Amino acid sequence: MFIESQAADPAVHQLCSRIARRCVFIIQAVLREEERGEALREFYRVCREELDKPASAGEV
Repeated sequence: MFIESQAADPAVHQLCSRIARRCVFIIQAVLREEERGEALREFYRVCREELDKPASAGEV
């Protein structure tokens, strides 16, 4: 389970930061400048949630 105040493994943090930046780059044309930081945080959170949750038997 992802706990926001819990520190991430440095490799996971680095990966999620990189993914978040790339996602924001893709949609930056439709974002106002003040929305970019919020988008980065949301994409980072989604990445952490997905990487921190245990994989189910059916997922690859």
